Amino acid sequence: MTEMNTTMMENATATLSENSSKEQTIRFDLVEQLARKMCISLEDARNALEAADWNMLTATHMLEQEAFCRKQALNDAAEHCAVNDNAVQASATAEEAAAFGKDARESAAAKKKAAAKEKKWFSNLCDHLRRLLTYGNRNRFTIFKDGEQLLEMPVTALALLLLFSFGTCALLMLVGLFAGCRYNITNAVEA
Repeated sequence: MTEMNTTMMENATATLSENSSKEQTIRFDLVEQLARKMCISLEDARNALEAADWNMLTATHMLEQEAFCRKQALNDAAEHCAVNDNAVQASATAEEAAAFGKDARESAAAKKKAAAKEKKWFSNLCDHLRRLLTYGNRNRFTIFKDGEQLLEMPVTALALLLLFSFGTCALLMLVGLFAGCRYNITNAVEA
């Protein structure tokens, strides 16, 4: 009889260990499924399933409730910070507005000075160009050959010809030198 009891005990232990092994495998599968579904760690999934007495639906519901509560707490904290930031920003805005007004006045004065300086510079440039044109138009460039005047033009026209077609003008003047031409620049006062 004791042998039979021992055998029964061993069978019961073996069955228990098989059931325990199967149960552990099933539980591990549940933990993995919940972790994948809810995007959480295996440890968090195991804790949730234990709290729900290994019921997947209840554990999922509990985790969703916790996530919702966490999001709500974060939103409340963000709103609280936004309200505080708005208050700080409003006081900073008043200070900035006062500083901006002062900067705007100083900037406007600086712009007026810069515009006046630029206008003066442009005016001076125009005056210099006008004097240069007057000087160029008053003086004459003449070409003589054998004592006879071949061409006479203002120095301004010569400058423009040299500016736009330097190579051609230089070549013609060089050929003119070999042909016996003489070049002269005269002042209108001298003539």
